[in-house]
Amino acid sequence: MHLYGDVFPQYLRQSPVAADFPYLAEVAALEWHIHRQYYAPDIPLLTLPLLVQQCGGDVAQLMSARMQLAASVHLLRLPGNAADIWLAHQTDQFDGLRWREEPQHVLISRPEWKPLVSIITEAEFHALSALHDGAALGEVLMLLLDEQFGSADLLLQRVQQWLTLGLFSAEQAENSNCQTTR
Repeated sequence: MHLYGDVFPQYLRQSPVAADFPYLAEVAALEWHIHRQYYAPDIPLLTLPLLVQQCGGDVAQLMSARMQLAASVHLLRLPGNAADIWLAHQTDQFDGLRWREEPQHVLISRPEWKPLVSIITEAEFHALSALHDGAALGEVLMLLLDEQFGSADLLLQRVQQWLTLGLFSAEQAENSNCQTTR
C-alpha cells in the first residue's frame, strides 16, 4: 500500500480490467485515505471538557473558538457510494448492495488506534471544512442550524459526536486560548 496506494485508484480508473467494476477505483481511493490516517501523527485530541476549560466556560469565547482538524482526520467527497460498499465489506453485509453514482461525503477519523469511516451529510462536510479553514465554531453552528438541524439540541449532540470522534487538535486550542492561530 505504501508503494502504490496513491496511484492505484487512477490505474483502476484507466484499466480495462476494472471497467466492469466502476466502484473499485473509488473504494481503492477510500482505502488509501484510511491507510494514510492510520499512519498520521499521534497528537492530543480536543475533548469537550478541555474545550470548555480552554474557553473558561464563557459561551462567547466558546462560540468564537477556532478548531483545527487533527492530522488523523480527513474529509473526502466521493462520486458514488464507495463508503457504503467499503463499510458493508467490513461486516460481510454486502448482499444486494449496488454501485450508485450519487456523491457521498466521508469523514475519516482516528480517535484511538483504528481509523473510523463515517458517512456525513454535505452540510456537515462544508461545516467541518469551514472549521478547518478557520471559521469560528459559532459561525459554523449557525450555518448547520439553518441548513440541516431542526433544534439546537440535535446540533449540540453532533458537536459532541465530533469531539468524541477526535476530530480536532488539542494542541492548537491550547496554544491559542480558544482561538486557533494560523
